[in-house]
Amino acid sequence: MNSSMDKPKFSMILPSYNGEDTLPDCLDALRDVERPDGGVEFIFVDNRSTDGTGCLLADAAKAFCGTVLYEERPGKSHALNAAIATARGDLLVFTDDDTLPDPNWLTGFAEAADAHPEAGIFAGQIRPHWVAIVPGWLKELADRGFACGCTPSVPPVGPYPYYGVKGGNVMFRRSSLSGRLFNTNTVNFGSSVAAIGGEDTKLVHDLVTAGVQIRYVPDACVRHILQAEESTLRFILTRQMRIGRGSAIIDGIRLLRVFRLCADIS
Repeated sequence: MNSSMDKPKFSMILPSYNGEDTLPDCLDALRDVERPDGGVEFIFVDNRSTDGTGCLLADAAKAFCGTVLYEERPGKSHALNAAIATARGDLLVFTDDDTLPDPNWLTGFAEAADAHPEAGIFAGQIRPHWVAIVPGWLKELADRGFACGCTPSVPPVGPYPYYGVKGGNVMFRRSSLSGRLFNTNTVNFGSSVAAIGGEDTKLVHDLVTAGVQIRYVPDACVRHILQAEESTLRFILTRQMRIGRGSAIIDGIRLLRVFRLCADIS
């Protein structure tokens, strides 16, 4: 691990809750990732897992000379915020336990950060890694960025939209966060039965509203491991309904702010 006198430029943050099915493949891919100049610290967070995740992350921390945290409070936002509090890098890179980072994943982010100092949010590319045979319509939706947590294979023209940034592959400049953290209430995925997720979208939305710019980085790519059950119509529809509810909450908060502003002006 870097000493306190050797501050890394990057902090790679990977949270997991009961991720033992995909974590081994994720960590194997992470071992092949090229390290960018400036140094990288690896922070793994066990969000009160009940399977073998804790042991896998402990071994990973040793292998990567990194840190493993244990977050008792349920919910992905708690795990992410605990990692941010520990991280020392100026560039915070986030991924999930069911991704396979490409070898040039971190160097892609590094090059984008150096080339675009005006940006504070860097959206990496997410492509599907199918475990089972899937229908053509699902492949098309994934390629268009409308399913399976993927980004568009062909990036949209113009400014990259805040809702296109995925928590499974994103980098923030710490300075752009300005002390903001992931929301730990309704959109805190896994914190309760009622929690619907969208903590990543909520944070990006708030940052963009405050003037932070997004840059899409197709060279910083991970592949999302999609199990057979995640390719069923029932799973896709359930996921899309959850995403829709999350978007409604975020838009509702935005409208409430507008109403309050109008009331203050009047």
